[in-house]
Amino acid sequence: MLSPKALVRAAQLLVLGELLLAYRRGRINKVRLATFSALLVTFVHGVAPRFPVWARLLGIGKHVVHRKVEGEVAPGFEAVREAFQKNVDEGLERGAQFVVYYKGKKVVDLAGGTQPEYNAETQQIIFSNSKTLSAITLAKAVAAGRIRYEAKVSEYWPEFAQNGKDDITVADVMRHDAGLAYFTKKARLPISYALRENLDKCADFLAKQAPSWTESGDKPKSRAYHAVTRDLITGELVRRVDPEGRTMGMILRAEIAEPLDATLTLGPGTQEEKELLSDLQFESIPQTVIGYFIRKFLGIALPTEGLFLSVFGDPKSTVARTFNCLLLDGIRDKDTYFNEEIMHDAEMGSSNVRSNARSMAKVADAMSRRALLPEHVHEAAMANPVEKYDSGVMGETNFTQGGFCKFGGSTWDASSEGFAGWGGLGGSQLMWNDDEEIGVAYVMNGNLATSALGLLDPRFLRLQRTLMACIKAQSQQ
Repeated sequence: MLSPKALVRAAQLLVLGELLLAYRRGRINKVRLATFSALLVTFVHGVAPRFPVWARLLGIGKHVVHRKVEGEVAPGFEAVREAFQKNVDEGLERGAQFVVYYKGKKVVDLAGGTQPEYNAETQQIIFSNSKTLSAITLAKAVAAGRIRYEAKVSEYWPEFAQNGKDDITVADVMRHDAGLAYFTKKARLPISYALRENLDKCADFLAKQAPSWTESGDKPKSRAYHAVTRDLITGELVRRVDPEGRTMGMILRAEIAEPLDATLTLGPGTQEEKELLSDLQFESIPQTVIGYFIRKFLGIALPTEGLFLSVFGDPKSTVARTFNCLLLDGIRDKDTYFNEEIMHDAEMGSSNVRSNARSMAKVADAMSRRALLPEHVHEAAMANPVEKYDSGVMGETNFTQGGFCKFGGSTWDASSEGFAGWGGLGGSQLMWNDDEEIGVAYVMNGNLATSALGLLDPRFLRLQRTLMACIKAQSQQ
């Protein structure tokens, strides 16, 4: 006899198959779709009756117990707590943290979800929020006079000039304009090369690569988001110019994390840090596709979701090649490689930092008050933004020469106007507004496959929009 879980998966596949058939035919058989959907609702209701139907359809509400949200908010920010609680009550959060500073004071510090053991001290891989931390680490080298944004990479790393990369500057790398989002001739970088003891091999591999435009025919220095590779390059740069030969992870810990009393781990961590680390969980493919069509039917799907799904499914697309440029040697389960120890130990500054929202928010707060870098370096890092179409993000991005994205405009939600920083795959976000002195950090261990970062994630957007409404109300008092 089939188990309830098997019945649910079978019904999910029936609905998915009907949607794919409708996509090919250009029309939906409403009777068949309604029948299969009714079966799915019936089966999932029996497995997880405590959550809304749409959350159960996504499989998020299975085998969980309702949890209260822990933490505090300052007077005037009660609506943010309500929004966070709503995310949890709807079964959207396996485990999440949201921390905000305003004018130098912590006004939001929340954690919760459907995992009983999850709390405000829990750590997780923060994916591309790591890029923001790596950009700040590079800025520390700029402050020390060891690196200039306008200089060619080959000035500090002569071997990098090989195969048409002699004109690429540090600023080009930071803006994702270096042509190394993926590698030509289908080359892939072994993940073991990113371990501290193998960084010389990593540098040699990167130096030998040619820019992607030599193969694709794209215009030189066209933009393609360097999801994995950007801070492999900058990691080698800071290692070469550091008097002690320290790695990116070592500098991040010593010069940023420790002075802020924060946990920002890149590379091997302490035993205590390992014990606080939570595994990540992404939606399954059926959950992802069905969830998108449900949100689209309800009118709440974000415009980028369908495009991301269709392009990521094409192995020849820039998006797919960008996220598949690693050779996962030494990995037992390639579907959950981000939870394996070799991934945690690798010094991939674009994607591998482990942290929590409290620590990330300390960074965002310091950046919002211009307290983390010397004033002239802060100005330089935020200077010369260049807005371009980014084939890896499938929209306009506006990156400064220091590697920070300035939000707002047509690509991003209106609640992000005036903010800078970046986010992480699955829906997390690290950003600040240095005009209003707002620092924001959101992380979670239940990742949505269609959320390239928080500003493209419905959970974070609910929190951010509510936060900005509260701040607007505060400023009008």
